[in-house]
Amino acid sequence: MSSYYARSIQSQLFQALVLQTLIPVVLMYVPAGVSYSLPMFNIEAGLSTSFVIVTIAIYPAVDPILTMFIVENYRKTIFGQGNLFEKARSSKRQLLMFVFRRSVPLHAQIKSLEQKFDILTQEITLETAEKIFRQPQTLQNIVNKTNMKLGGLNYRIDSTVLNPNILFIGFETSSKGGAGDGPVSIGFAANMMQNHQQFAGGYIYAPQARDTYGSVVGPVLKQILGVVRRNRKDPPQEIIMYFNGVTEGQYGLINEVYSEEIKKTIMAIKADWRPRLMIIATSKAHNERFYQLEKNKAVSNLAPGTVIDHTVVSPVFSEFYLASAVARQGTAKATKYTIIFATNPEANLARIETITNDLCFDHQIVFQPVSLPVPLFIAGRCSQRGAAVLGYNGFRRGENGNVDYDAMNEQYGYSQKNLFGKRFNA
Repeated sequence: MSSYYARSIQSQLFQALVLQTLIPVVLMYVPAGVSYSLPMFNIEAGLSTSFVIVTIAIYPAVDPILTMFIVENYRKTIFGQGNLFEKARSSKRQLLMFVFRRSVPLHAQIKSLEQKFDILTQEITLETAEKIFRQPQTLQNIVNKTNMKLGGLNYRIDSTVLNPNILFIGFETSSKGGAGDGPVSIGFAANMMQNHQQFAGGYIYAPQARDTYGSVVGPVLKQILGVVRRNRKDPPQEIIMYFNGVTEGQYGLINEVYSEEIKKTIMAIKADWRPRLMIIATSKAHNERFYQLEKNKAVSNLAPGTVIDHTVVSPVFSEFYLASAVARQGTAKATKYTIIFATNPEANLARIETITNDLCFDHQIVFQPVSLPVPLFIAGRCSQRGAAVLGYNGFRRGENGNVDYDAMNEQYGYSQKNLFGKRFNA
């Protein structure tokens, strides 16, 4: 994001939030909420838009019964039949920003309506909005998130290994949307936007099974490559895929089944296209703990960017441990990365280690590395979003009583939406 744009949107957003949080809203007399339209500036992606800020339940009601009445009133007046979202879509708004107290239980409903009406949403708790007066970084984070949702880029990573010819894809799972024989929400993300350092993702529902990813790898890759072809002039020359939460017992599946499915999908798109392929399994479900010995003999957490690739690694696979993020509290646990498949065996493991570490800096909202490479980090967030949408809407079942995955993915997913290919869950 260019600095002039950042300052402009930051100033306008600051004014809007101040206005919203200081207006004496008396909910008993204004049950439908208060909203303002705020013009936005052009961003790098060439978009221009306006968004609406909606204030919900700013002042707490003393009586809990009255509080629930107010919340339910909002559900009916603002969200009933998608009233607010219908108006926003018809007036060509691109984003709805909500400000409400942390105790107001509307998150799942807002995100479900976002998916249904294909319009971006952003939520800010009143507790967070109030911090902008004394914590400028809070406002910066809000602006960064808004810019990412609208297709902007907040910063570029100065990296020699993150080049436009590599497509990075991450897969992550979440089972919070159901239990027993219910669906699992599989999140995915890739640098499929116009800038090769911009990541976006989605989610897909699949049955809970030992082989979680097997049924979705091909279809998801096809979706991602379709977006890449629209946004990029040339196809990627290399594809690096990360699968999180994979056990050692599944390495054979990845090596023999996933790799063939991926190659088959690639050939179906373009018969003579032969990008290099690498598949990496990642996990924190291991028993290894690493510490740094200081000069005074004290023991501390590993410094961010520390890599361990000898002595304690697998004698069969190319493997390394990476501690990418700063430990906020307790012991930092390094993530294990195991290269399961590669069309061209990596002669220099340091390249993959550097790529993985550099990807941890591409979060775009906070200016510090995160605990996983960003395709996995965003895939995890997408998985959680899918679980939340499913939890709010419930399972779809066919006439035979079985879960209808095709119907759920069509009605609850983003693959057929205009928001697919954008970072809607920033």
